[in-house]
Amino acid sequence: MTFEKVITVETTLGFDELDKFLRSKKFEPKKEYDIIDKYMAQSNSIINTNYLDTLNKCVIIREMITPTENRKMLMYKYKKYNLKEEVVKRGKIECDVLSLQKAEELLNALTYYKLIDLRDHVTVYANDKTELHVQEVNNKHIYIEMETECNYLEKKYLNRDDMIKDLLSYDFPIKNDNFFVKKAEIELREKFENDSNENLKYIGKVIDIKIDRELGSTHPKHGFIYPVNYGYVPNTISGDNEELDCYLLGVFEPVKEFKGKVIAVIHRTNDNDDKLVVVPDGVSYTNDQINSLVEFQEKYFKHVILR
Repeated sequence: MTFEKVITVETTLGFDELDKFLRSKKFEPKKEYDIIDKYMAQSNSIINTNYLDTLNKCVIIREMITPTENRKMLMYKYKKYNLKEEVVKRGKIECDVLSLQKAEELLNALTYYKLIDLRDHVTVYANDKTELHVQEVNNKHIYIEMETECNYLEKKYLNRDDMIKDLLSYDFPIKNDNFFVKKAEIELREKFENDSNENLKYIGKVIDIKIDRELGSTHPKHGFIYPVNYGYVPNTISGDNEELDCYLLGVFEPVKEFKGKVIAVIHRTNDNDDKLVVVPDGVSYTNDQINSLVEFQEKYFKHVILR
């Protein structure tokens, strides 16, 4: 594994504004290229507020497009964080492949699925003392990245503090004074918290639910038996334009209705139909336990558990 030191900041400027700002500081563009990443996670991955842990387990299908070559590869990125979620160690392993499609088919066969896409247009700028990588990600965010070794200058930074000091000397407009921005984490957070934002509000709340598929009943169309009570939250609308569904766990007899606490949201990544996980007050289940109990139905879908 190759280890490297990098700092990444997000700027408040748009690309054209940043280009103008850089040129005023004697920077000139040296190279442009594109990186297209697919972050692949294993099916039924557990996603909670620790998105960094989820990303550390992903395999990346990468295409790098430059004016002179089109490189295809599988990649694993490793990052270690301190308590402030600053990157203290970073490494990667790359393996060239002949076909991106075949690489994805292989990972699909190993129960991986696409978690997020990152499309990164990179412009490398340099003046006589500093080299920067300006990255426009998914046409939404503009980042500035610095690496210890420069490609267009005979310069090597000894540590991150030297890179931060150099960057600050230009008075860049930086968001939140954060020098360890995680691009993929931002995209993952936006994807899942936007997709399931309305349903995440239920976590931790006690709600009343109706049960229309009681424990032991049979699905009217597909014929499987419900090993748990399954119902809905009255007077709600889910992504499928029906009332919001829920699994009732921890109740071992058929019931018609129940008042319980929401401990998680099952977010289907290939279907617009989230499910709440409801339990009696004081009862808890791990993510693995939830997956096991809802597998009878969720095995037909790709999903993540949000908590």
